[in-house]
Amino acid sequence: CKSNIFLAKHHQINLTHITMGNIINCILPKKEESKEVEAQQKPQVSQQDMTILKLKTAQDRLLAQKKAIQKNSDKALEEAKGYAAQKNKERAKFCLKRKKLYDTYLTDTEN
Repeated sequence: CKSNIFLAKHHQINLTHITMGNIINCILPKKEESKEVEAQQKPQVSQQDMTILKLKTAQDRLLAQKKAIQKNSDKALEEAKGYAAQKNKERAKFCLKRKKLYDTYLTDTEN
């Protein structure tokens, strides 16, 4: 590649046989070399890193679960208040029992 450009500059050779692809191939590294460089640059994931990642994802799932349970508990309480205002004691009791169940789920996920 470099020899073609050198010959063209110093010996007045016609540049029609030198294509843009040849010039780019001279400038850019070959695909095989770039794959080797990428393989060398990729950090190896250790077992410790994988364990930390698994723990963090489990922690995120538990946090999301706690939020969902808390939301359901709050919703059950609001429904109980609504039924109590409507003088529907049975439905209000049922909603309070459901809230208590959600609260036990919440304590289970915290422990």
